[in-house]
Amino acid sequence: MPRKPRQARSLATVNAIVDAGFLCLARYGLVGTTTNHIAEVAGISTGSLYEYFANKEAVYAAMSERFLADIGEMVRAYTPQVSRMEIGEAIRTLAQGFAELLSRNDGRYLHLVRYILLADSRDFSEQVSKLLMDFVVQYLLNHPQYMRLKDLQTMVYIVINAGIFNIMRFLSSDSPPMSFEALIDGFARLVNHHVVMDLAE
Repeated sequence: MPRKPRQARSLATVNAIVDAGFLCLARYGLVGTTTNHIAEVAGISTGSLYEYFANKEAVYAAMSERFLADIGEMVRAYTPQVSRMEIGEAIRTLAQGFAELLSRNDGRYLHLVRYILLADSRDFSEQVSKLLMDFVVQYLLNHPQYMRLKDLQTMVYIVINAGIFNIMRFLSSDSPPMSFEALIDGFARLVNHHVVMDLAE
């Protein structure tokens, strides 16, 4: 059974394996990647890889966990500033931060989204939804006027999950019909329009 890393050297090995997983996913694809590929890129033996991961799917799971951790770090870093913005600007800023996160390290997270998370996105979407819900709570504390929105909990649920779905679908397309900026701008305007109309009633 794979063991959990405890010492600094073991943690470094696990990190090297996860980093190698990203490189192999981009190089060989989801099906083509093997544990031998990952071990070779990580600079270790396949046997050493199996000390920490049962198979390549376990490596993929660790890659997804790292992505979620980085999303959480990004959202928390943005929250103090973005939670004071108007809705449209807040959506655009968070989305831009997400796009920048995806482009880091030669787009390693973009490959992860396309190859793995789109195939089984339910758990990933739920985890991201929880992170964004924490942001929404802080946002409402800074904008108490939005507490008057009808069916607030329902609308927050729809906005968060619709945003996640549309971004994931956009990223899955090899030739999307619009730019990422246009998609986010349209979504931001849609949400802002609903809020303005709701508060005006």
